[in-house]
Amino acid sequence: MRLPKIVRVLGDKIRIQEVSSEVLEKFAGKDEDILGLALLLEGRILILKTIPFAEKRRVLYHEIFHFVLYKTAVSVGLHPLAEETLCQSFAATHCQLKEQGL
Repeated sequence: MRLPKIVRVLGDKIRIQEVSSEVLEKFAGKDEDILGLALLLEGRILILKTIPFAEKRRVLYHEIFHFVLYKTAVSVGLHPLAEETLCQSFAATHCQLKEQGL
C-alpha cells in the first residue's frame, strides 16, 4: 500500500512526500528522532520512507492534525508539548477506529 500524494485538509491541498532521514534532518536537526514533519507554510508533509506502512499512516494522521490545529488557530499559544500530545492522541484514536472498521 502507498500513501496518497495529496490530501485536502479544511479546503487546502497538502502534498505528502516520503523522504529519507537525511531530508528530515535538514528540517529538524540530527539530534531529533522524528518520523514525520508538517511544513505548515509550505503545505507539505514529510514522512520517513523506511518505516512500515501502518506507521506511515499513523504519522500521516499525526501531521494532518498539526494542519488542523494551525488552520483553526487552536495552536496559537498552545504549548508545543500539548500540541504534540493532541496530535499523538488523534492519530492513535484514528488508527484504532480504522482497525475497527469505522
